[in-house]
Amino acid sequence: YPGNSMFCTLGNVAAHSRVGHLFVDFTDGRTLQITGRAEIVWDDDRVAAVDGAERLVEITAERTVDLAAGTPLRWSLEERSPFNP
Repeated sequence: YPGNSMFCTLGNVAAHSRVGHLFVDFTDGRTLQITGRAEIVWDDDRVAAVDGAERLVEITAERTVDLAAGTPLRWSLEERSPFNP
């Protein structure tokens, strides 16, 4: 998956390792927030072990917040996008 093919996010991570991710389950409103530090793995046996990978981002979680009702928003899957494998 090429994303925007510009690697802007990787540049941000390379300059500032602090990261945050929010995962949302839109079927029940549950959210998982993860904050921590990220390292870009450019060329390593770990990269070679993932078929098709050119690099990896390894995140060390420093804090997680799991909320059963983190959002009131609800959606259901109509169909999968052909552009996001």
